[in-house]
Amino acid sequence: MHGEPFGEVCARHSQPGAPRVKPRRTPAPSTAGEPRETPAGSIVGGATATLSGRPCGGLPAPAGLSADWPADPLSLATPRRRNGAPPQAADGGWIGEGGPAAAPLVLTLQFDEALAGHFEEMRRTHFPPALNRIPAHLTLFHQLPGEEEAEVVEILARVARRVAFPVAVTGLRPLGRGVAYEIEAPPLLALRRDLATRFAPWLTGQDRQRFRPHVTIQNKVTPEEARATLARLSARFAPFGGWAEGLQLWRYVGGPWEAAGAIPFRPA
Repeated sequence: MHGEPFGEVCARHSQPGAPRVKPRRTPAPSTAGEPRETPAGSIVGGATATLSGRPCGGLPAPAGLSADWPADPLSLATPRRRNGAPPQAADGGWIGEGGPAAAPLVLTLQFDEALAGHFEEMRRTHFPPALNRIPAHLTLFHQLPGEEEAEVVEILARVARRVAFPVAVTGLRPLGRGVAYEIEAPPLLALRRDLATRFAPWLTGQDRQRFRPHVTIQNKVTPEEARATLARLSARFAPFGGWAEGLQLWRYVGGPWEAAGAIPFRPA
């Protein structure tokens, strides 16, 4: 199960510059403007999640998930302990334990490499460079409690025991001061409903609103510039698609995001 790539999406994409989905490779190291990441293959909380022999999406497993994920995620959702104490991070804090001042958590959907790369290219092209401090993403939840990180990871381990699924990019959405791609995938809506039920006691007002999946490629520009971008991209848009391969967990550190880990779905 671990050695098989996801394979290619059958449909060819007619949009100029749209990606052709191919088996994922380990992503290149992050560049300026991207969140700080633990190097691929390093260990956080004693383990690294892998797919096809490589770290999942270039991000470490959240604390407590072992290298043989997804063989038995439920028994591995608590950080390893040494002498009765949880593993310690470089800054002296406890990995996966959170605390009163723990950074809020952001949960996003992990796309296949080609689709994620296309979204990132479009964001870097259209987003104001000085304000582009995080990668292109599809947010599932904007703010989960960092002090509950260990329990959040346990929930994600349970929910991620599903097969990777296709996603369709069906159009462009105006955001007032920006533009986003609209994403459609029935399994994505079901996944989000499941997680919302499990996270219900923690949800903020923003995360209780109707879920409208999208990937923002432009924001924080003037309404005139946003309308121009929308018109230009709409004139040559054709639907395309790719794969949802897993979940990505981030820590919000006052603007940038810090990678907390990635949990893959089972290969399709």
